[in-house]
Amino acid sequence: MTKQSYSSRSQPVHHSKPWQSLFSPRLHHLGDAVCEIDNAYLIDRWGFPSKAAEKFFVDMDLSRWSVLVLPEILNSRIQLVTRFLTVLFLIDDNMDYETGQEYVVNLKALVVGEKTSFTANDPNMIISEIINELDKFNHGKTNEVKTGVSQFWDFQVDRSRPSIKTLDDYLVFRVTETAMNVTHTLARLGMDLEIPAEEEHWLKKLEHITTYHIIIVNDLYSWDKELLQASNSKTTDIGGDLVSAITVVMKEENVDEMTAKKFLATKVHDLEVEYFDLVKEREKEGPMAIDARRYADCLPVMAAGNESWSRVTARYNVVNGKRMKPVEENLDFRAKFVNGYENRLRCRVKGLLKSWCCVP
Repeated sequence: MTKQSYSSRSQPVHHSKPWQSLFSPRLHHLGDAVCEIDNAYLIDRWGFPSKAAEKFFVDMDLSRWSVLVLPEILNSRIQLVTRFLTVLFLIDDNMDYETGQEYVVNLKALVVGEKTSFTANDPNMIISEIINELDKFNHGKTNEVKTGVSQFWDFQVDRSRPSIKTLDDYLVFRVTETAMNVTHTLARLGMDLEIPAEEEHWLKKLEHITTYHIIIVNDLYSWDKELLQASNSKTTDIGGDLVSAITVVMKEENVDEMTAKKFLATKVHDLEVEYFDLVKEREKEGPMAIDARRYADCLPVMAAGNESWSRVTARYNVVNGKRMKPVEENLDFRAKFVNGYENRLRCRVKGLLKSWCCVP
C-alpha cells in the first residue's frame, strides 16, 4: 500500500499521566466548544430532576466521548453526531426492563417519524430532530442509523439473553449491546466516507478488533460502578447475575477477580497488536482507496478515545460508594497491570506507526 496523506481535523490529546496504549487518542479541533454547547443545550432540554443530577451529567462529560471517539468528523456534522450519541447515553440510563418495552416502542416510532405518546416538549423528541438533520446529509446512512439504534433498543429490553460461557461469546453479545454498529455508521456519515465494497471485509475485521478493545476497556473501568449499582438494585444483567468481561473470565478460567483483570489487560494489548498485524498484511496487497484508508485510521482512534475519556469521566469513578469526577486521571488497569512485554510490543509496531501518517 503506497503512503497516502489527507488533511486531519483532529489534534493530539495531552494527558497528565503517561499514555500506555499502542493506540493514540485524538480530539476534534472543535471538541471543547462542542462539549460546552452540548452540555448547555441538554441541561436546558433534557429535564434533569435536580441540580445534583445536572452537575453529575456535566461531570460525566458524555459529549467528550464523541469528540474523542470521532475526532475526524466534518465541522458541519460534529455537533449533531455528538448530541445524538450523548442522548443515547441518557436514554440508556433511563432504560429498564419494567418500563422499557413501551419506551422502546415509542423511541422506535420516533426515529421513523411515526406517531408516539411523546409530547412536543418531551426531551426524547431531540432524537427525532437530530435524525431529520442527519437525513439531509445522507439519506442512506441515516436509514442505517435508524435500523442500528432500533436494534440496540430492542436488545436492551429483550429478556431472552443468550447463554454466556466464554469471553468470545460475551464479546459477540456485547457488540450489539454497546451500539458500536451505530457509532461506525455515524463515523462514515460524519466523515462523508464512501468505502469500496472490496474493502469492507477487511475493514470489518478491524471494526471487530477495535470494538472488542472498547468493550474490554469499558468493563475494566466500569467494574466499580457495576458493583455499586448491583449492590443498590435487586435486578442486574443477564440471568440475574452481574455479567461483564471480568465475571465471564473468572468463571471460564476459574480464577479470582484480580487474575481475570490481568488476563483482560493482556487481551487489550493483544488486540492492539492484532490490529497492526492486519494492517501490515493489507499493506502487502497494494494501494487502497483514500476513504478506506481514512476509516481504517479512525478505528484505533475510536478505541483510544474511549480509553482517554474513561480516565476522566465521573461515570466510572467510584469513591466511598459514590460516583464522582476523578481528582486526577484514573489509570485503572494500566496502573495495576503493567505488562512486562510492553516495550517489545512497542518496538514491534514502531515501523507501522511511522508509516501510517494519521496514527501518531
